[in-house]
Amino acid sequence: MRWRWALRILLWPVRNHSVLSFLPPSQRVVYEYGAGSGNDLAEFRAAGWTVSGCEPSGHACAAAARRGITLQQCTAEAAELPDGVGCVYMNNVFEHLHDPYAVLAKSKQHMASGGLVVLVVPNHASWAATLFGAAWPGYDTPKHIWGYTPSAIRVIMQQAGFEIVSLDQKYPFSTYCWWTGISGERLAAPRWQKFRRGLAERLGRTLIAAGMLAAFFGHGDYLRVVARKP
Repeated sequence: MRWRWALRILLWPVRNHSVLSFLPPSQRVVYEYGAGSGNDLAEFRAAGWTVSGCEPSGHACAAAARRGITLQQCTAEAAELPDGVGCVYMNNVFEHLHDPYAVLAKSKQHMASGGLVVLVVPNHASWAATLFGAAWPGYDTPKHIWGYTPSAIRVIMQQAGFEIVSLDQKYPFSTYCWWTGISGERLAAPRWQKFRRGLAERLGRTLIAAGMLAAFFGHGDYLRVVARKP
């Protein structure tokens, strides 16, 4: 029906922004690597999921505990998952892993049949990465060990034994990626620093539209991947 297409166009700007914007597996049990203070797990829990996860920061683990969410204080590589997990979730964590294949293999071992891996990563094929180079915040060395493009993340997930369900462009409802790139604030000695910062400040919230446009044409700031264990 025509109204459905119109509704999809109108709602496109908020597509994939919800933590739960994917078709859930039969087992609503989620494990999150790098769960921080538990913001995303709190959304899962509010939707009726059983939640658990890990986080290397003791301060963040304490903050999650105050919300009633108990996390293992460890890295993803050292985490111990329960059996029967329906969803493994990583929000801007996969690029930090020292051994992403080992983490995927461990996840698959403890996942229920048909379970999902859902991850969000910076898109190294984004317009912002191309335009701003080293000023783009996705090149966050040494914290970001790996960088991913749509084709690379497809190959990695398939080699790890997962079937790609969806690979979507995602952009933040903020000016962070584009503002940081234009201003050059992450560079040690940016050229035309005063001009660049002034331009970024003048553009302000309009930079959200730049991120949306990039995502629409397949070059958004982030990728959101959903992959299934066969």
